[in-house]
Amino acid sequence: MVLEESEKLRDRDRVLHAKLGGLIRPAEVLNALPAGDPVAIVDLVVGRDFTIIHILKRQGDKVQVVNHVNPVFTAKDALDLLKVWAQSGIPGEISERQRKGLIEIGETLHDKLCCWLAKTLGGMGIGQMIVIPDGLTRHLPLHLSRVCGKEINIPGIKTDDAQILGEAFPVEYAPCLQAVAISQHQKRPLEVKVVLSLADPKSNLPGARNTADSLGSRVPASVSYTSYLRDEATLSNLSRGIDEADIVFIGAHGIFKPANPADSYLELHDGRWTMAEMLDRPAFGRSPVIILSACEVGASAPGDELAASGIPGALISAGAACVLAGLWPLEDISTGYAVEKFLDYLSHRGYRPAAALFRALCKLRQLPKDRAIERCQNLLDKMDEDGTADSLADQYLRLNELKERIEDSDAEHPFASPQFWGGIVIVGSGWASPAGAMVSASPTQPIEDLLKREEAQAMLSRGQFKEARKILEEILPNADGVERARALNTLAAVVWGGRRDGTDKSARREAMEFLTEAEDLARADQNEQLLRNISATRQKIDL
Repeated sequence: MVLEESEKLRDRDRVLHAKLGGLIRPAEVLNALPAGDPVAIVDLVVGRDFTIIHILKRQGDKVQVVNHVNPVFTAKDALDLLKVWAQSGIPGEISERQRKGLIEIGETLHDKLCCWLAKTLGGMGIGQMIVIPDGLTRHLPLHLSRVCGKEINIPGIKTDDAQILGEAFPVEYAPCLQAVAISQHQKRPLEVKVVLSLADPKSNLPGARNTADSLGSRVPASVSYTSYLRDEATLSNLSRGIDEADIVFIGAHGIFKPANPADSYLELHDGRWTMAEMLDRPAFGRSPVIILSACEVGASAPGDELAASGIPGALISAGAACVLAGLWPLEDISTGYAVEKFLDYLSHRGYRPAAALFRALCKLRQLPKDRAIERCQNLLDKMDEDGTADSLADQYLRLNELKERIEDSDAEHPFASPQFWGGIVIVGSGWASPAGAMVSASPTQPIEDLLKREEAQAMLSRGQFKEARKILEEILPNADGVERARALNTLAAVVWGGRRDGTDKSARREAMEFLTEAEDLARADQNEQLLRNISATRQKIDL
């Protein structure tokens, strides 16, 4: 019944169907699992007596679903971990109590859920994962589950020393499969043209201001970089610049309100940007990567469906490619370093954002003691120079305390603990495709175009060549990669089938041009099935 109603809604209003989370066809998540990038979607459903795990992986030009029933992890286990999560103060502090809570949660997840999962993914050759938690697990840091890296073999990633899932796999989160289907189409632009930064709007976040300054020094001269600091970090400047930006950095205070998620917000100089306003705004002009250097704004809460997405989900629904955000209060020094490294790796066209963050956090965990002390001292010196050492005395003292604690510690790598890196996550599957792809202005446009292509194929079978060509020419400007290749293959068949008397030669030439481009795209994607389909179209024309 659900399937029938979903298909009726798809026929009546395709955009509404996507926005309301209608049932997703396998082809609509295919591009989230590129052939040359071993990515799997892991969808969790926790029940009273067992947990169902769906693993979606690519197989040729189709999506294979591997199902597993886990009788060990149940709703009771999830609720027990929720109590640990709350009683340990995980969402609100960095403390010894929090550290012990994260360890307890990680060990339980290993024993009852993630040990099998990690081994299975490693056995499949999967190197990256998109995790879709359900209502009972969405608040948990699943990527901090304990694992034994020696049991995991991922090509190109050193896992022998990994003790935590996030040390072995790049992990990104999604609130639902529909969010993957939408955000996967937010393509990495051919080149980054505009970077927007808003930091320290209340003049009490020297670390965020320092990160913004560092970001400005790293942006190439060819990129337009606009930075608004302190009283210039306003809602109006955000609204004015965000629709033109490829990357947006917001260093501000943020609050997540699980009791009323729509009131969660980022605090700028002249007001609050609420989650409700994010959900109501039109789609971003481009599909930016948004970096939120703000406490706990990446958090979500169990139970409530709106809380399932949180602020990152609201931004994805507005067209963001992906969002880097924090699950709990972030410490300035480690977070600033992680953001800097993330942007460095994000410039590598072959890395999806989750892979860029994975490598950035690896660098953070390996940051030597002397470098960590140096970064603390540099920020202390800046606060002395600009006078904030007096006006922000509490923060200055905390920063100095962190520096002294690192100096007194025997640890060679002071930020190796998950407390310093485990709270930084990626939500959303955009910017996964390499440079050269189109940027979609609307998060639902690619799904709509996919359905139009299917409509054109049906017209082709009915001999409605003129109508089919019109539809295909409408969607081609927005299509890229495999989807463009499929549209071109259909268009070639339409051109040849709709030829008029005496136009065989010109129709053949035009159709062959479309097929040549389609073959190049399919070959780049290593899509053997699509190459066979294109070859079949070519043979029909030759005959």
